[in-house]
Amino acid sequence: MQHSLSDILSIFTKDDGSRRVIPDLSKFGGSSPKSVIITILLLPVISYAIFFNPFVFNKLGLLTSVVAYIISMSVIIFSSFLIVTSKQKKMFKVIEPLWKEYFPEVDFKYVYTTRISPYNNFYNYLKKFKEEKLDDEELYKSLKDAINTMENENKELLNNIKRSYKND
Repeated sequence: MQHSLSDILSIFTKDDGSRRVIPDLSKFGGSSPKSVIITILLLPVISYAIFFNPFVFNKLGLLTSVVAYIISMSVIIFSSFLIVTSKQKKMFKVIEPLWKEYFPEVDFKYVYTTRISPYNNFYNYLKKFKEEKLDDEELYKSLKDAINTMENENKELLNNIKRSYKND
C-alpha cells in the first residue's frame, strides 16, 4: 500500500476526526483547504476594489457601481459553490482507488456522505480512535472492526442498497 491510512483519512477528515467540507489534497498534489478558503474570501475584496476604485467609480457612477458589485457578489457565491464542488469531485477521483486498497468492500461515497447510510457513525468511531492516538496498523484494525459493526447494525439498509444497485 503506497499511502498510509492516516494520509488518506487526512484528505476528508480534520485532525480531530470530524468531516471536512473542503478536502485537503495538499499531500496528493492538490490545494489545501486554507488556500481555497483564502481565495473565496478574497473574491469579494477584489470585486470591491474593481468597482469602487476612483477611476471605475467615476466612469460608472454610484448606482451602476453598486448594481455591478451586487451582481458580481452573486457570481462569486455561485463560483464558491463550484470551487467546493470541484474540489470534492477531485477528492473522489484521488481517494476512491486509495480507499479500495484498505477497504475494498466499502463504497467510499457511503462513508463520506452526510445523508443516511450504513456508515453514518464512521466519524464518531474515527474521533474516538483519533483520541486514542492509534498508529496506522491499529487504526486500520479498529476501523475495520467499526465498519463491520456498522454493517451488522445496518444490515437491512445495506441489503436494500445492494438490491437497488442490482435493479439498476
